[in-house]
Amino acid sequence: MSDDEMMVLDQWDQSDQFDEKDRSVLAFTDSLTKTNNVSARTYSQLEKHFTTPEIVKLSFTVGLAGMVNRVNATFETDLDEATADATDALPICMIS
Repeated sequence: MSDDEMMVLDQWDQSDQFDEKDRSVLAFTDSLTKTNNVSARTYSQLEKHFTTPEIVKLSFTVGLAGMVNRVNATFETDLDEATADATDALPICMIS
């Protein structure tokens, strides 16, 4: 993901930075993260670009990221300096 894409990630659905394949992943990720439910429409968009095994891997990746984020937030895990520096400018990053 480019720096430009990272800067508009919180508004991916309004940005021209992402192609159809990226948008399908971002819609899936948002839906799975926010509601634990993926609509048939969102899933069908993914199927245009990914095989079922790839979608399963994506599901596990999204789930694992969510778990790691929750554990880090629960225990207020300190970030290493390089990560903190890299995330300071990102509008969507809520860690510090």
